[in-house]
Amino acid sequence: MKKSKRMGTYEHFCVLVTAQGNWKDEDIREIKQSLIDERVKHQAEDYPLIMKFVHRTEKPVYSDCQLCAPIYDLLVNVQGNYQGIIYQGHHYLDPEDSTDMMDVVKILFGNRKVKKIYILYLDSFRELKRDAINSMTYDELQNSIKTEKSSKSDFLNILKKDQFQIRTLYEILKDAY
Repeated sequence: MKKSKRMGTYEHFCVLVTAQGNWKDEDIREIKQSLIDERVKHQAEDYPLIMKFVHRTEKPVYSDCQLCAPIYDLLVNVQGNYQGIIYQGHHYLDPEDSTDMMDVVKILFGNRKVKKIYILYLDSFRELKRDAINSMTYDELQNSIKTEKSSKSDFLNILKKDQFQIRTLYEILKDAY
């Protein structure tokens, strides 16, 4: 069944893949290529979560979304001095996306160099007016987000049990190095 391509200005799905130590350029290409291969595999028949990602190498600047830049800054701050790969998407999560999210986690951790990933989904902040969202500072954004640390298997169980929380930055560690 085809997924809807609904898009919301303030729904954000973000993934940060961080290095433990240093990655070579070849490692980064390999990690990104695994997601590209998954995109190509699904392009013709459906609209999986992987299709909602945009790889970011610098802070985005949009006239219609004031949150993308602070979210990017948040992910860069979480990344710290480690190398990393940042993906952002501007889409609603559909119910089917839990299965796709499991696949993304498995694909990323399938690479021996990936030890930790972060996943964040922000809803539309429905209780806030558009002006309040547009003027939200980095600190206000950071204060509106909870953090949760889990292993890969614990995170997959969260998804299986439909307990994935919005406005929660999940720090997901590989089960065994």
